[in-house]
Amino acid sequence: MWKELVAELNGKKLTMVDFDRDTEEGDAYARSHGFVGQPAIVIFDTSGEIAHKQHGPSTAKETEALIRKWADGA
Repeated sequence: MWKELVAELNGKKLTMVDFDRDTEEGDAYARSHGFVGQPAIVIFDTSGEIAHKQHGPSTAKETEALIRKWADGA
């Protein structure tokens, strides 16, 4: 399965998607977002479109720093 962490920061909806590629459902979900075998960070704009996506950092602290940097307009 996959896990999603959704937050709103500076008016931007942020979603971090992590998934277990060992499950068929989790792998299909990840592939549909362009990620295979790694955590991913997907940031949606207010209209629900993907504004930014990348393979995710390895720790929660790095993830939080990246999300805050993006939300601040970096």
